[in-house]
Amino acid sequence: MVEGVQPDKRFVYYLMGATGIVVVPLTGFQCAHHGFRATLLETDDERRAWILESLRTAIDRYVASGE
Repeated sequence: MVEGVQPDKRFVYYLMGATGIVVVPLTGFQCAHHGFRATLLETDDERRAWILESLRTAIDRYVASGE
């Protein structure tokens, strides 16, 4: 764990490095809640499905890692 870095910010950097998917941590909006915000503009159904599946897989792996 990185000292002084919010958990959602750590996840956002993990996600970008592991998948290339970029989202924004909620704490970046001065929000008291941890999480992320995403905007999906992809119009190709297969690509959109890949993005969502990759996001789900990355969340599962990150949670399982105990970070």
